[in-house]
Order: sequence, then structure tokens, then C-alpha cells
Amino acid sequence: MPDPGHTVTTKARYNPDTGKCETTSSVTGPHDCQRFETKADCRRDCEQ
Repeated sequence: MPDPGHTVTTKARYNPDTGKCETTSSVTGPHDCQRFETKADCRRDCEQ
């Protein structure tokens, strides 16, 4: 669930369709639990 009071810049996101993390262009906006600052952060939290 987005939190409009928490703005972050992210460069990776979790793709639930593939179950993998992927690098994206830099996006600054509200915190989103599917987006991460780095692909490594995404992998640590999402990939098994």
C-alpha cells in the first residue's frame, strides 16, 4: 500500500509474474512495497 508521506527513489522492482527482481529506470515517488532502492535489496526481501 503506498504511503504518500514517505518519498523514495527506487531503481528496482519485484515482478510477481516472474517471481524475480528487475532493474528499472530511477523513479522517485511514494513508497511502494514492490519497489526497492537497489536490485540487491529487492532480492534480499523478495527472492527465495
